[in-house]
Amino acid sequence: SHSPGIEFTYNQTLSKWFRINGNVSAFYYLLEADEAYNTAQTENFSYTSRLSLNFILTKSFDMQLTGNYKGPSISVQGEVKPMGNVDFGCKKEFWNKKASLAFKISDIFNTQRFYIESSYTNYYAEVSHKWETRTAYLTFTYRINQGVEKREKPKGNEGGSEMGM
Repeated sequence: SHSPGIEFTYNQTLSKWFRINGNVSAFYYLLEADEAYNTAQTENFSYTSRLSLNFILTKSFDMQLTGNYKGPSISVQGEVKPMGNVDFGCKKEFWNKKASLAFKISDIFNTQRFYIESSYTNYYAEVSHKWETRTAYLTFTYRINQGVEKREKPKGNEGGSEMGM
């Protein structure tokens, strides 16, 4: 297989409460197979994209909306149909940023599916798979020693070698 491509990334703070981050990857895909010297070749152009919208609502509370999309592509088994999903998350920090509580829902529209069509001589198949992708996560984080200043190492050559070891 050969897959040259290019990727573009965009990251911009549009205001003190809104930030956008996105990327697009585009690539040409060539598959070559040699079944007992009957050379077969298939190719296509595909892309993937990701967009994140970050909303800073207060100094301690933010939200994020993220979308992913993968265009149609080919594989050894056949043609993979496009797929995508959208995730939502929010985070609240408290106790002087020593702790945070985060909530995330993945695939909020329940759209992420895998679908492939395969066809060969006297053979045709369609395979569809739907993962249980709509999932909620609740995460509590407590940072030990967050904000504690590190003690300075003693200066000079007290008991160490001349190289400072």
